[in-house]
Amino acid sequence: MKGFKIKFRIIYFIIFILILLSIIAWNSVFKDSNLIKKLLIQLSSASTIEDRMKKEIILPKPDYKGRLSVEEAIYGRQSIRKYSKDPLSLREISQMLWSANGINIDGTTGPTRSYPSAGGLYPLDIYLAVFNVKNLGKGLYKYIPEKNKLRITLRGDLKSALYEASYYQNMFGSAAEVIIYAYDYSILKRIYDKRGIERYAHMDIGHSAENVYLQAESLGIGTVAVGAFNDIEIEKILNIKDKEILYLLPIGKKNKM
Repeated sequence: MKGFKIKFRIIYFIIFILILLSIIAWNSVFKDSNLIKKLLIQLSSASTIEDRMKKEIILPKPDYKGRLSVEEAIYGRQSIRKYSKDPLSLREISQMLWSANGINIDGTTGPTRSYPSAGGLYPLDIYLAVFNVKNLGKGLYKYIPEKNKLRITLRGDLKSALYEASYYQNMFGSAAEVIIYAYDYSILKRIYDKRGIERYAHMDIGHSAENVYLQAESLGIGTVAVGAFNDIEIEKILNIKDKEILYLLPIGKKNKM
């Protein structure tokens, strides 16, 4: 009986030591796990952001009939350089992007775009820098006209960087979004050589930008075409490869009178 008690005490002592070592080890792991916990919190937060900022966003179908006639939109068109703090809606940005580079009626070679392009080549890509749009996270998106959707290319608030790279022009400080014109000169050069680069490319962009102006007037939204910006800095901020950034159109709700 005495020997049994000794053995029991030895076993009890061993178990006690093991439990003690386990507690010490657990405390050590717990301390080290603070970083892991932080990472898990960040991942959880990132997941929440990912839910709000999906890689591709299907936009509402654009309307093909507006509240203004073409004549009224032309007559009322103006450059607006200061905007209210009211956010834009997905429907409004869908309409604006469709007017810039969307799909319209079927042409002889298939669906055409909202603007005429030399040789029907459409070397223009439209990007959207989002600052204040309902149900759409801040970041840079590429417009996919064939599906009328947006594809995220950069996440984060680009407003301050664009404001600085555009020489602190006021419209970038109050805009809800900026439409960005990125042009692939190589597409036109293969067909039209020097003439395509020096003439046709800029004609394409002018056609599209005027559509944006008229659509903005129809929606009661303001915009202004901007060509004054630091090319190198804009390219660094947007990270758009193999294309020239030629035009920026800040957009926002008009200030109420």
